[in-house]
Amino acid sequence: MFAVVSVVAFIVLIFTLVGVHELGHFASARLFGIRVNEFGFGFPPRLWSRARGDTIYSINAIPLGGFVRMSGENGEVEGPWSFGAKPAWQRAVVLCAGAFMNLLMALVLFFLVYTIAPIPVDQPRVSLVQTNSPAAQVLQLGDVITAVNGTSTATQTDVQDQIACSIGRPTVLTIDRHGQQLTRTVVPRANPPLGQGRVGFQGTIGSTGTDGASALVQSLHQPGDFVQSIVHLFSQHTCNPAAGGVTGPVGIARITGDAANAVPVYGAGPVLYLAALISMNLAFVNILPFPALDGGRLLFVIIGVARRKRVSARREGLIHLVGMAMLLCFVFAVSAHDIGQWLSGK
Repeated sequence: MFAVVSVVAFIVLIFTLVGVHELGHFASARLFGIRVNEFGFGFPPRLWSRARGDTIYSINAIPLGGFVRMSGENGEVEGPWSFGAKPAWQRAVVLCAGAFMNLLMALVLFFLVYTIAPIPVDQPRVSLVQTNSPAAQVLQLGDVITAVNGTSTATQTDVQDQIACSIGRPTVLTIDRHGQQLTRTVVPRANPPLGQGRVGFQGTIGSTGTDGASALVQSLHQPGDFVQSIVHLFSQHTCNPAAGGVTGPVGIARITGDAANAVPVYGAGPVLYLAALISMNLAFVNILPFPALDGGRLLFVIIGVARRKRVSARREGLIHLVGMAMLLCFVFAVSAHDIGQWLSGK
């Protein structure tokens, strides 16, 4: 039953977020008079299609994305209606429109999570201290851990991530104890007793619920927090190569299933929060300057402006084809890892 819920929830979520992304490309292309040959959900083989005007609307068998296929999208000038015939600024707007729509949707979803559909969050406020643990010597109930080794921590997860980089070494905790700022040093254990953790304390489960004005401010902070989390992810892999953080469609389906199954207990908040995170990830990934992605195509527009001469359409198309092959290989590799993790119960 869990597998069915995971697959259905994943397909609905991805189709919604991809639909919003591709709608940005579609609407901006139409605004500038660019002919859209096909608006597709998923990747071929095609399952269903219908033609309206110059555009084919299709649903395809592989639910891992979507596409808007424009006339002259690799820079070919097939006529005044083609993408390649438009000024550089219009082509840039069309290429950025998908990421912009995902970012906008993420902000809306975060606002809903902070107002009408709050989620439980793990706060770095100490609610339990294990006896005979490193925490027992330095922490008290109610302490708030605001930083670890100088790095600020907003959640218990942040604390755990920082501690994972300091196993067996003295680690400085910055503590807010009833308004008083303190620093304490602990040494995280490499092999702690079952259920105790490296240091031996638990955080408090709180809620994201807040008023409208505060929710708006928190939502607008999310893009900056997201960039910081990406930097933190790379730093985590530097100090702990075994740390998680990268997942593919299979892993996302599993996480989506967890969120969907939690709806009867926690409401829609976890699903909306997950959708917001994935939408922001789509915006970030698609704007990267890698061939076949929107950012890769945008890079060719910028190169053409800088050189005052466009890269040939044939060469650009070949580069994007190679980039797509590399991306698919990466997705398959990550998915194989996710399947292995799932089957092993991790």
